[in-house]
Amino acid sequence: MPSTWILVILLATFIIYLRNKQSVLVKGLLLAAILMYFLFSITITANIITSPLVEKFNSENANYSPSVRTIVLLTGSVLDRGSQALMLYHELNQLEANEQPPIKIIISGTSALNPADYSEAIKTKSFLVRRGVTDEAIVLETESKNTAESATNIAKLIGFQPVYLITSDYHMARAILAFQQAGLTPIAVPADSSQTNDYSFSDFLPNPENLKKIDLATHEYLGILYLKLKN
Repeated sequence: MPSTWILVILLATFIIYLRNKQSVLVKGLLLAAILMYFLFSITITANIITSPLVEKFNSENANYSPSVRTIVLLTGSVLDRGSQALMLYHELNQLEANEQPPIKIIISGTSALNPADYSEAIKTKSFLVRRGVTDEAIVLETESKNTAESATNIAKLIGFQPVYLITSDYHMARAILAFQQAGLTPIAVPADSSQTNDYSFSDFLPNPENLKKIDLATHEYLGILYLKLKN
């Protein structure tokens, strides 16, 4: 993670400074940390690194089919992912679906640090119910601590069938891979992306949010590599 690298460099700089305040290495490491922070905290760098993750899947290109009746929502952002699920739920209800079972929304995920904490899933369910989704249409899957477990548990729950998969745009590539490896056929419906290619002067100034995006993207790339090596 870039933020980790920067912290390690700063820590090494501090240790060397305590031992030898006149060391040229101190100035070199400090300059390296500043340059790394600048490079990884501007918008254009963040977009270059995250683009391979977010541009492959686009909700506008999703092929909505009345025969696919299951929506899987991975917990994360109640507002972004809940809104996408709500829109998809109503769109599917408007499609011609003679003799098809009712639409189900499976909200999957719990805290990796505290598996007993599935408050986000409950909040997402409340968000949907308050906006017209029936309580009977929502299933909470609260055993999964990560994406791979969500895929495996949902396959056990519904069998091997096509599902609409809702998660953040940057997480979609890894989620799709995990669900395919579990035997499911996921249709990507990513939550809205905040990425833009229309740059202004402020986009070339350091912004810690961009560093956070790159950290998340690095985590996703490592996760994808792990899933591919695992299989």
